Amino acid sequence: NDTTRGRQSSLFRAQRIAEYTLYDGDPNLFNTDLERYLNATPGEIKAALARYLLTDNYSTVEIVPSPEEARDAVPASSITSESSLPGAPPPQVPPKPPTLPASATEAPPPVERANEPQPEKSPQPTESPRMEG
Repeated sequence: NDTTRGRQSSLFRAQRIAEYTLYDGDPNLFNTDLERYLNATPGEIKAALARYLLTDNYSTVEIVPSPEEARDAVPASSITSESSLPGAPPPQVPPKPPTLPASATEAPPPVERANEPQPEKSPQPTESPRMEG
């Protein structure tokens, strides 16, 4: 598992020791914390769950296929998975998008602006006579 493999890495150990020092003030917790988890009993785990988790407040989600989906469903035993892992779900491949007709992929014709009214040009200021002084 990742905990065992991670402890074999010098970088992992250095990071964990730094975290224990920073957050708990005790770098030696790195040596004792894993043992504490491994020695936890089922009773201690249940007591922690009862203490911290709200068991009266939960949600349940039930997914019920429509009659059409249930009728058209393929039995799981007939699905062959490319995965070598037992119990792995079959790969989910989205359907290919529909191909567009050629006219939808062509560029639209250029817009002709020759017949549009042109904005009026503002009159150019005329030079005022210079006053010599």
